[in-house]
Amino acid sequence: MISIALDCAIGRNCSVEFEVADCTKKTYPDSTFDVIYSRDTILHIQSSFFKWLKPSGKVLITDYCKSLGPPSLEFEAYIRQRGYDLHDVEAYGQMLKDAGFDEVIAEDRTESRFIQKEMNAVEKEKDKFISDFSEEDYNNMVGGWKSKLVRSSMGEQRWGLFIAKKKNYLNQEVPSHAKDNLWSTLVFLFSSTICSFALAEFHVCLPFGVAIHSIN
Repeated sequence: MISIALDCAIGRNCSVEFEVADCTKKTYPDSTFDVIYSRDTILHIQSSFFKWLKPSGKVLITDYCKSLGPPSLEFEAYIRQRGYDLHDVEAYGQMLKDAGFDEVIAEDRTESRFIQKEMNAVEKEKDKFISDFSEEDYNNMVGGWKSKLVRSSMGEQRWGLFIAKKKNYLNQEVPSHAKDNLWSTLVFLFSSTICSFALAEFHVCLPFGVAIHSIN
């Protein structure tokens, strides 16, 4: 992923550096980033990134959610086995407000088409995938995606999109270390399973972050 980003940056008028790290262990100074983007990761981790955002900084999050009400026995067993802490979309949005975010947008973006699209892409490269990993890994991943298609079609497993802005308490001043690159600091939080064909069905998920820093 980083090599692709570096290739795309060649020839462009931009000066950036990329950093890959375990976001459960990595720390940054308070008020470092303008934007934090997380794809399907928050449910895996306990780390707080709120303090990394500058005042009025924004988050864009997609994450697994569930429907309102108690889950089925099968889905409950899946949640417990994975160690997830799932909430319905509205409750997730309220948690962002309770955490100190403002202008919260919480939308149910459950569409089975994107799961099918990702699964089709991996099935198309089946031989290469098995060569790089194993047939067991392939079967686990594709089987997991098929289960997600069933759960989402039944309305149990949902995907939420969340956008929010960190409150600027009493016009809090941006720290001096962050003033030089006010519009160009960004951090991505992913599950390691998002890369390498989105290996989201492995039992061990290792969240990591990709930080993009302006070096102007």
